[in-house]
Amino acid sequence: MTSADAFNGSFRCGSRINLGTIEAPYKLKIGTSGTASSQTLTNDAGFLALFPEFGFGISTQSNPYQFTTINTPVECAVKV
Repeated sequence: MTSADAFNGSFRCGSRINLGTIEAPYKLKIGTSGTASSQTLTNDAGFLALFPEFGFGISTQSNPYQFTTINTPVECAVKV
């Protein structure tokens, strides 16, 4: 993420396949390795129930994070 000003943000992760059978398939990481904050996200069951024909997955929304630096790495890993 790059921003000229500080801001608050929350995130969702997604995948190209429906991961409904895996309990917490998403891992969100914000920051660099020494100061990184991470959160495990579950599947958004409401989204999966509304749009099963899409065949992909999306996570629940993360906790809000406050960004004060200009450049902050934001990564999402998916367990398959």
